[in-house]
Amino acid sequence: KKAADAAAVKKAADAAAAKKAADAAAAKKAADAAAAKKATAKKAADAAAAKKAADAAAAKKAADVAAGRKAAAAAKIAEARKTPEGLAKLLYKAISDGDARLFKACWLTLADTKSLLGKRNGTRWFKRAKRERLASWAALLPRQNALRSGRFQAVDAPLVDVKFGSKTLKRIKNGSILYFANGRQEKLPLAALFQLKDGTWKAFALVKAARKAKKK
Repeated sequence: KKAADAAAVKKAADAAAAKKAADAAAAKKAADAAAAKKATAKKAADAAAAKKAADAAAAKKAADVAAGRKAAAAAKIAEARKTPEGLAKLLYKAISDGDARLFKACWLTLADTKSLLGKRNGTRWFKRAKRERLASWAALLPRQNALRSGRFQAVDAPLVDVKFGSKTLKRIKNGSILYFANGRQEKLPLAALFQLKDGTWKAFALVKAARKAKKK
């Protein structure tokens, strides 16, 4: 009996030890699984962070390229506007390409009119210049196909001095762009171009009829 009891005790101890070992193994397996899951989650987070950083870098690079192109385009436009003929070529291209942004870039801005005429008169003249731009665009855009298939030839640019109070401005008055289309020479009106203080030129009005229509 004593031997039987000892055997029973040993069996129970062995069973307890086996259960403890099994529980420890299960706990370790669970811990390993949790660690693996955590590592996987970290790897995914790192990958997402890396992708986000790469996307941000790509977006910045694209933005820098776009900004560079925009600056280069603006510099090219400013260079062309140094002469009435250069401005006329820009206007011709804007209409032939149907490029409203380029057309607008050829026009007097509020800063331009304020610089030329002062705050009060500059604000008033800018409003009028804006109306002239929209009216000129609407009036001349129907010539797009003719201009596109045509060929720029020259600019007739009569230069006059215009007095505005104590200020004297340089203006191209009732000039025109001469171009060849459909087998004959045509004209594109340049009703009013003004020289800015930096020596470059911008448009105030192209079509005289557009200006007269606003006076009615």
